[in-house]
Amino acid sequence: MMYKMLTRNFVVTVFVALATMLLVAGCSGESRSKRYLARADADYKAGLYDRAEVEYIAALRAQPSSAPAAAGLGFVYFEQGKVPQAYGALTRALELDGANTEARLKLAIVCHSIGQLQKGREHALKILESKPGYGEALMVLVDCSTTPGDLAQCKELIDKVSAAERKTMTFHMAQAGLLFKQKDFVGAESEIMQASTIEPNSQRPYYALYSLYAAQKQQEKAAAALQKAAEVAPVRSVERLRYAQYKLQSGQFGEAKRIVTEMTQKAPDFIPAWVFLARTAFQERNLDQCSSLVTNILNRDPSNYEAYGLNAEILLLRGDITNALRHFEWIVQQYGTNTQHFYNLARAQVQNGQENQAIASLDRAILAYSNNIPAVLLQSSLFLRQGSFDRVAVTLRSLAARTSTLDKMEQAQLPHVLSLLARAQAGMKNYADAAATYQAMPKTFPGLPEVHLEAAAGLAALSRKEEARRAYTDYVQLSTNSTGLVVAGRGLALLNDLPGAREALQKARSLSLDYMPALEGMIQLDLREKKYDAAIAQAQQEIQRDKSAGTPWLLLGGVYIERALDKARAAGVAKEEEHPLATPAVQQDVNLAEEALLKATNLEPGLNSAYRLLARLYVSSNKQKEALQELEAFVARTNDVTAYVQMALIHSQAKEHKTAAEIYEKALEFAPRSVEILNNLAVIYSDYIPRYDRAAELARRARRIAMDSPAVADTMGWVLHKQGDYSQALPLLEYAAKTLSLEPEVQFHLGMTYYMLGYESSARVALESAAASEDMPFKQQAAARLAVLALDPSTGSRAVNRAALEKRLAEQPGDVIALSRLATILEKEGSYTQAVEKHREILKWSPKNVPALLNTARICADYLNDTEKAMSFARLARNNAPEDPGIAHLMGRLALRSQNWSWAADLLAEAVRKLPEDPAVDYDFAWANYFLGKLPEAESRLKLALEHQGFREAGEARLFLKFLEAHGTPAAAEKLSGEAARKLESEKDPYLPALMVTALAEEHRGAYAKAADQYQLITKQWPLFSPAVRNLALISFEHLKDNKTAYDLAQKARAAYPNDARLARSLGILCLERGEHSRAVQLLIQASQGRADDAELFYYLGVAQKASRANKAARESFEKALSLKLNEDLAAKAARELANLEN
Repeated sequence: MMYKMLTRNFVVTVFVALATMLLVAGCSGESRSKRYLARADADYKAGLYDRAEVEYIAALRAQPSSAPAAAGLGFVYFEQGKVPQAYGALTRALELDGANTEARLKLAIVCHSIGQLQKGREHALKILESKPGYGEALMVLVDCSTTPGDLAQCKELIDKVSAAERKTMTFHMAQAGLLFKQKDFVGAESEIMQASTIEPNSQRPYYALYSLYAAQKQQEKAAAALQKAAEVAPVRSVERLRYAQYKLQSGQFGEAKRIVTEMTQKAPDFIPAWVFLARTAFQERNLDQCSSLVTNILNRDPSNYEAYGLNAEILLLRGDITNALRHFEWIVQQYGTNTQHFYNLARAQVQNGQENQAIASLDRAILAYSNNIPAVLLQSSLFLRQGSFDRVAVTLRSLAARTSTLDKMEQAQLPHVLSLLARAQAGMKNYADAAATYQAMPKTFPGLPEVHLEAAAGLAALSRKEEARRAYTDYVQLSTNSTGLVVAGRGLALLNDLPGAREALQKARSLSLDYMPALEGMIQLDLREKKYDAAIAQAQQEIQRDKSAGTPWLLLGGVYIERALDKARAAGVAKEEEHPLATPAVQQDVNLAEEALLKATNLEPGLNSAYRLLARLYVSSNKQKEALQELEAFVARTNDVTAYVQMALIHSQAKEHKTAAEIYEKALEFAPRSVEILNNLAVIYSDYIPRYDRAAELARRARRIAMDSPAVADTMGWVLHKQGDYSQALPLLEYAAKTLSLEPEVQFHLGMTYYMLGYESSARVALESAAASEDMPFKQQAAARLAVLALDPSTGSRAVNRAALEKRLAEQPGDVIALSRLATILEKEGSYTQAVEKHREILKWSPKNVPALLNTARICADYLNDTEKAMSFARLARNNAPEDPGIAHLMGRLALRSQNWSWAADLLAEAVRKLPEDPAVDYDFAWANYFLGKLPEAESRLKLALEHQGFREAGEARLFLKFLEAHGTPAAAEKLSGEAARKLESEKDPYLPALMVTALAEEHRGAYAKAADQYQLITKQWPLFSPAVRNLALISFEHLKDNKTAYDLAQKARAAYPNDARLARSLGILCLERGEHSRAVQLLIQASQGRADDAELFYYLGVAQKASRANKAARESFEKALSLKLNEDLAAKAARELANLEN
């Protein structure tokens, strides 16, 4: 509370390994590092943090061990609010220089901001060991202390501070923080006041006062203190952001955005300000602006978790659940202990039908923060669905009992807590307790209208009719929400309080005349009381008010139909199959209803409910023939398209699909751009008269006209499905299902397409949704697929499972999931060839079935040792799912087997980006880097892989790492030579790291010929393995005097080691011997930058420069060589050359 915080609700997991890997990459060069460092320090002091960041990184690449550069980079990230990067850089700085107090202090602050309180305490205590009165460290220590023991230690350390050091602002702030945590608010305020007297222009005392007053619910004082803190705070500060947040919560959106926009203008690299604006845009549901801001944030800070979270929130809000889920899963992998991330992941999992996974995610959210009310509510709702009423009751009673620990926003959600508690109590059949809980809700929250509505619905469900009626009535008095008032009206009507219902609906209507559900509700009340004339009058009054609307005519037609049906029932005709509207006594109302409904369709051609009601009218009237005759006569005169549609609908309802199709085809001549006709005709050709090409043509025409229509997207997608083009069908059906989520046929179409593409979990969700509807015409087909999905080949008897699957395939040979299940059984039995055959059979039915392609590739690679075939199937999988990281990983592995190292590295780099926490990917990526000669990168990846518990290849990775670490130290290689020999004996194929260790050991012993033999063996097997090429080149030149071989190999090695001074030296001398003087000069100058004490190098450089007629430079080189104690023979030559140059 008492010092500058960088972010709110940050995370524990940070990119230490990633930051460290960045810092240690690069080439050497102390002098260059110092130049970069000087510029970086100047930019940092000037507040030019973006420029300072670039210079500090350059300094570190030039000299990875530069502690000042690492610390400076950490300070930049600290000021920019880039907490993960700050954590990594500051940690590295302390590894290089543990005495850097400022770096340790800032790391302690970062630890506090991400919830690593114990680490923050450790850093603060470390500072206080050498500086016991350092106020800044005392402040951090207090803020990181939570237990009585921690606070007692804080008091002990504060009491020991000398009198001189007690006069600082930070000492009083630390003392205030301790008193605040001990609930001594008076003492805390006194200390803060003293601190503000010492440093009146510091924002920290005022922000501490804000926190103090807010804790005591002194809102006016808190607001004034916060305003003062913001006024004196620097641009990059949490105080200004918190003040903007206060303005936002006060409803002053414009002022809040003005404050933060000004911050971004003055400090465009201060990431938390951009995050604030993005989150505000999201809260306002300005998704396009939010998306633009998120892109800006990620461009500035690619690892910003809040931006990734907002991106996922946008996807979730737009209905892209699959991608939202992937985003949230990635965020949780990266930032594992943040309560909000687990909650967001759970929301996406629920929408994706993964309830058990959602419950597990919510467990982790609540573990991270027990007062996460939305997480508790969502989990409780899921448990209620599963019947775990006891667990819900215990959890919610506990939460309701600790309301004093909740903040204002959390307390606002307590009505929902009580509502769910009542539902749990009812589920346990504790009806009296449930009723008491519902009754307590309005009393506890009298000023919240929605609480009354929720309580009323709950009491009504418990048959507490009078209490429910009173709660509904109270809601009607309090509410100004038309939607809620209609809900209340319907509730009162169900309780037979028709006057109360009418009052609620009239109030809703008075608030918004255009809100048709209110009018519909009032008409329904009239119909219930058989007040047909009153209902007709209401509809006609609305018709007069809005002459362009079709809905009032629809309502009027409905009234006439209900009056006609009432008369028919009175005449003894009630059943639909008896055609009640054909009764002579009701014909006047039937005609009036038909007139009204036709008027509705004329005014609003897209009012589908009017067409459906009209079709029902004709069927119930048994007037299809007469209606068709009149319609045929009418279209003969007018070619009226609406009449054609009515005719086709009647024939479709009578299952005369061929005739309906002919009518639609005729109608198309007059209305070739009618979306309704195009769509309906496509449906007939796809579902009833198989003409898929014609259906596809019609659906495409409809879609070109109505790109945004979900119904048309559904038709187009289903036609493509029928044509077997499932991958093209899928995005269309996903789009349709987002809007038409309650339409069972749309869910069926989507589920069947997921099924054929092998996306099992998604198929299950959609098909279960479709099958839940009693009226779904394809219910049996959905049930059959769900039965196959429910069969788990990893459990139960294989024989029983096989029999069930074979029976299903006899009935439906193209059931791809049944084939997949059977392939899994065969694979478990070791029948790999037969398993592949089953997967290939899937591909005959669904050529773009990614799981089948991937499984075929995997079995061919892992069991059949057919890399070429595996790669062909993997390529097909990648063509169909280019973003799938599992495919990139598999192809990377296959590329490794094919010794295509560069391609393997590219594929595995992609897999690593998308699967950053998968140790198997890191392990394979290490091999790719190793074969490319990138030994530091390989070592880093191996260490990352070994951080994971239960990693399957952990044993091999540890041995690989052991051998790899010895590559740079021949003495270490010699110690491992015995283990390397044993590894080579045990392996069927040559094991490169062991061969390298063997060669290095021979080199260390001085057995250069033997070492060269080993390197030649390696380069023959792996001709592009640059470390062996380099070492063989150097041995050939320096020890074996095989200059031709050395020259050829050094040329190759230079591509991989362009900055290797030793290699440049050798190749430079070889070029000199071959008369390539200019190149020799270039190479030897480069080598001299890394070998400033190499006398022979400067001698040969002088020779090359003299041959190139650069006499002045040659003279300097010879003089340098002589000053470095050149050997006697070359010294004499150098002296002669100097003499010649003088002459």
